Amino acid sequence: MADIDMRQMLTTALLRKGQSSLAEIWGVDSTTVGKRLTDQLGMKLSEFCAALDALGIRVIGPDEDSVTISRKRYEALRELARDGLEQEL
Repeated sequence: MADIDMRQMLTTALLRKGQSSLAEIWGVDSTTVGKRLTDQLGMKLSEFCAALDALGIRVIGPDEDSVTISRKRYEALRELARDGLEQEL
């Protein structure tokens, strides 16, 4: 699996949702959100976690028993499995 640029992922998600969603959660104005995200102000771990939650980003741990695939691939495999089961009946 290719390495994921976390900063790019957060930036993309933030562009979709807008800074106001983070500002509301953190109890600050949008300018402060921008400063925190551009390293002009520090960010607490709890604020970072709240940012991920607000932006709809899920973090998946390095579990050796888990595999992550794209939704498109999952849907295709699911459809193939469903077709295979229906043929057996």
